[in-house]
Amino acid sequence: MAVPHVGDGLAPASLAGIPTWHFPMLNDGERNACYERAIRAAVRPGDLVLDIGAGSGLLAMIAASCGARQVVSCEVVPQIADVAREIVRANGCDDVVTIVNKRSTDLVVGEDLPARADVVVTETVDFGLLGEGILPAMRHARTCLAGPDASIIPFGATLIGAPVESAALCGLNHVTTACGYDVSLFNEFAQPGYIEARLAEHVHRLIAEPRPLASFDFGSDPLTADVRTTEFTAETSGRCDGVVFWFELALDTRTGLSNSPERHDSHWPQSFFRFAEPLAVELGTRVAVAASWSDHSIAFEPVAAPQRSTAGDAT
Repeated sequence: MAVPHVGDGLAPASLAGIPTWHFPMLNDGERNACYERAIRAAVRPGDLVLDIGAGSGLLAMIAASCGARQVVSCEVVPQIADVAREIVRANGCDDVVTIVNKRSTDLVVGEDLPARADVVVTETVDFGLLGEGILPAMRHARTCLAGPDASIIPFGATLIGAPVESAALCGLNHVTTACGYDVSLFNEFAQPGYIEARLAEHVHRLIAEPRPLASFDFGSDPLTADVRTTEFTAETSGRCDGVVFWFELALDTRTGLSNSPERHDSHWPQSFFRFAEPLAVELGTRVAVAASWSDHSIAFEPVAAPQRSTAGDAT
């Protein structure tokens, strides 16, 4: 089947700030299939669907094909919203799908959305889960935009991670010397917070087995800033440089999506958060790590100096 032609493209100046990750995301077959499966399981003929973060309009068009009476899809970037409208029109879905150039938190029922939605779907997820603002978006949507029995996709997520030793991962966002010169002042330009890192591409050693670091129920949790501490038992002696982590996204009770290191074809890499100072650990010691998150980020720090586990201790 021929692919419909959409517009003549954008002028170079208008491309500024348009992230290129849209392309690998749209070409991520597993991601697309999982979302399509969850949407088809949730949307019933006659439903009103809210799609948060239109992007290309793909998820909105899938919802329309399920018999939704209307799909309202919001997109904050004007250029992307314009192209999404063209794509929706080119695919014959513009009688059902409406693209609104607003943040979801600015939508008003009765103006942008004819009523509270029967289904809310979003994929406002970065490689560290929280960077695109899924917490405030879902918190607002379920309070102000969704009906009392609305289906929410995804309905939950868990961050999984482990303490790690890796000079290679540290070197992605930190420097000390080069050719014998002290260039550490260049760290002024280091990216704050977690960074993307495909673990398979970098020499690393996990200090302990991965464990859940934080969990979110998008339908019932407060989805506000919080802290959770997780204890690990070191399975090797060495240096703990930080935490590597990834997410498990529950789209519904049957469909999950992950960017774990085992999924090599995911367009999402894993994440690495470097401690301010490395931590020396010994085999058998307990390492407690605090995860603290806000609306758009998550950070990690060791809670206290490692302590040796004793027989029978819970970890």
